[in-house]
Amino acid sequence: MNSNSELNKLIYCGINIAMILLGAVLGRRVFAVFGGLGIAGYLGHLSYRVFKDSLLFPFALSLIGLVIIWLGVYPAPVLRRTEGSAQLLVDRVQSGGTPTRVSEAGRP
Repeated sequence: MNSNSELNKLIYCGINIAMILLGAVLGRRVFAVFGGLGIAGYLGHLSYRVFKDSLLFPFALSLIGLVIIWLGVYPAPVLRRTEGSAQLLVDRVQSGGTPTRVSEAGRP
């Protein structure tokens, strides 16, 4: 693997985001912690190497940080929208397959 490729580093960041989401769904803090460390490392790389002469990048990171803090303090609007799909995902993982949903007409 070519570690100098920005695409590979972006994929690495995506894997870390998936680890955070998986940790949230499964209730495992270790996934969230290591995913967060990986994202912090990727953002550090971006700020130090890629955007070292950019004036807007620190402000964009600050805005992203404020949104994350806001979601931590006021999670109810987001959780209401994602609760059904998250519960379906948990049911699929726990059952080992895809559960069938019966529609109102009685057909699967």
